[in-house]
Amino acid sequence: MGYRLHHTIIISGFDSEEIEESHSLAINVFGELVSPIIDTKMNSVKSFFISPDGSKEGLETSDEFDLKRLDYIKFLKTELSMTEFVEVAFGAEDGKKSVVIEDSNWLNRV
Repeated sequence: MGYRLHHTIIISGFDSEEIEESHSLAINVFGELVSPIIDTKMNSVKSFFISPDGSKEGLETSDEFDLKRLDYIKFLKTELSMTEFVEVAFGAEDGKKSVVIEDSNWLNRV
């Protein structure tokens, strides 16, 4: 029943307050699926990611985390101006592999 379509969100930015705020919210929403904040070697950029939930599509856990990701991404888009993110989905159904950028605050930018 179902197939795995992994969704992960990568968050980066140089504004320490925004990264800390988005990281704290991510931990509150996604718990142990959130990585520590990682510093880059240059330009004071910090990043972290939210791991896939591991559930197969169509199952309750998958649906629950789909909604959590939507709400979290809405927060990133509306509340934070200096933080960048990308949500990537990857997996395989019936042997057919796919990788898709689901969302990003870079989409539709000119």
